[in-house]
Amino acid sequence: MSRSWRLRREKWWAGYSVRTETEVNRVSPLLLDSPFLIAQDLLGLAGFSVHRIAGGYDWRSGDQRIGLTLSLDNLANRFYREQYQFAPARGRSFSLQLHIRGVK
Repeated sequence: MSRSWRLRREKWWAGYSVRTETEVNRVSPLLLDSPFLIAQDLLGLAGFSVHRIAGGYDWRSGDQRIGLTLSLDNLANRFYREQYQFAPARGRSFSLQLHIRGVK
């Protein structure tokens, strides 16, 4: 799910998104009997939701564009594990991004 709003001829913008993965139920019965079973194999099966809020400002002149984005990811500040990833995802994070397009 994603929502975004733009104001004043698309200069200011804000957005919210959520990404949800449900618990994995279809797992090979051989997984539990494997001699190579590790915690990440089982912890990555749990479901999770990640919320993100972002906003920014775009400067445009012809084909040139410079954008500044501020975002806050994982608003719930909870660790979660993706399937096939060995490390848990980080908690809440803040990022500042600069986008430059068409500048020569």
